[in-house]
Amino acid sequence: MSLTPNCIRFGLQPWMRVTWRVTKWAALALDNIRDVAHSTQEQSVANQRVAEHIERIASMVAQSADTASQARHSAQQLEVLADQLNAAVAKFQV
Repeated sequence: MSLTPNCIRFGLQPWMRVTWRVTKWAALALDNIRDVAHSTQEQSVANQRVAEHIERIASMVAQSADTASQARHSAQQLEVLADQLNAAVAKFQV
């Protein structure tokens, strides 16, 4: 087998050089895959937190709607009471 100058310098035969390059690129690919997996995990955690916040906001909106409904009902009751009080006061006017 003929050796290229780089192979002679490192004492590697051509097939060893190819194997080394494949190993190097496979390791780089594996590192990139691990980075993507890590980023995906982080994104998943962030998505979960966003979902939890949305649920909290939805609960707060529901509570606000209930409070507004109760306030509207109380205002209607006060209006009825005010009308009754005005009618009672009107009976005593001279």
